[in-house]
Amino acid sequence: MKEVNSPKNGNNNIFITGFMGSGKTTVGRALAKKLGKKFIDLDLAIEDFMEKRISEVIEEFGIEYFRKIENQQLAVMCKERDAVISLGGGSLISENNQYQVKKSGHLIFLMAEEKTLINRLEKSHVRPLLKTKGFYELFEERRRGYMRADLSIRTDDFAPEKIVDVVIQEIDSL
Repeated sequence: MKEVNSPKNGNNNIFITGFMGSGKTTVGRALAKKLGKKFIDLDLAIEDFMEKRISEVIEEFGIEYFRKIENQQLAVMCKERDAVISLGGGSLISENNQYQVKKSGHLIFLMAEEKTLINRLEKSHVRPLLKTKGFYELFEERRRGYMRADLSIRTDDFAPEKIVDVVIQEIDSL
C-alpha cells in the first residue's frame, strides 16, 4: 500500500473537487482502493442523511438549505482520517468549506475541457442547478474554490486508472 504525504494536522485525507462530470466519484473511488483508504462521496452521504436524492432536496427545500446540509456533512467528513473524499461540485463555494478542506488534507482539482463536461452532462437528467443557472454561471461561481487546490489534473482523455496514477505520483511532491 502506497503512503502519501500527510498535511500538518495528520488527517492524511485527500479531497477530490471539480465541476459536475469531471470524474470526482469515479477517480475518488479508484484512488481510495489503490491507496487502501476509506472512500466517502459527499453527495451520497447527503442523500443518505436526507433520505432523498440531491435533486429532490434542492427542488423541495431550495439551494440554500441544501448548502447548509452540505456544509454540516462536510464538517463531519473533515474529521475523518486517511480517507479519500469526493466533494460535490459546489462544495467549495463556501470559504469556510475551503478552509476546512485545506486544513484537513490535500485538495485535488479534476479539470476537463468545457466540451468534455458538457458532453458528459448531456447524459444526466438529475442536475437541477444546470436548469436554473447554466454551465458558465455555475462554473464561474465555483472557480475560486477550485483554484485553492494543491494539485490540478486534466481528465479529458484519460482513464480513471491513469488519473489515479498521476495523483499518487504528484501528491508525493506536495
